[in-house]
This record gives sequence, C-alpha cells and structure tokens, in this order.
Amino acid sequence: MSTQDLQQRLARLNEAIQSGERTVTTRDGASVTYRSLDEMREARRELEGQLAPRATRQRAVVVRATFGTIRGG
Repeated sequence: MSTQDLQQRLARLNEAIQSGERTVTTRDGASVTYRSLDEMREARRELEGQLAPRATRQRAVVVRATFGTIRGG
C-alpha cells in the first residue's frame, strides 16, 4: 500500500473520529464499521505506525563539523 493510500485512510479515519461516525468508507467503496471509539483509535495508531517508518526513510541528515584548536600563550 502506498504512502498516499495510507495517508488517505488515516484522514478518513480521523474525520470519522471527529464526527462521531463509526463507519469509514475507502476510496474504492469498501467500508469498515468499528465497534467503538477505542477500536478506531487503535486503528489510527496502527496506520500512524505504518506511516512513521516511511517518513523516517525519506529524511536525510547532513552534518558538518568544524574542528579547531585553542592554543595558550
């Protein structure tokens, strides 16, 4: 599943949580009905967990260090 698909699922789930709906319909027309708000929150944590490693992989860290000496006189 692509990052964009996961982000769209997460957005739909967040909208449902905010509106109080327990049924989420995906882009392809499939729907999921959750039993409780806790179950929806758990699904959100799982989606966020799937997205987190992808976001980490896309980052690049560049470090530049300058070393010098201090001479006493």
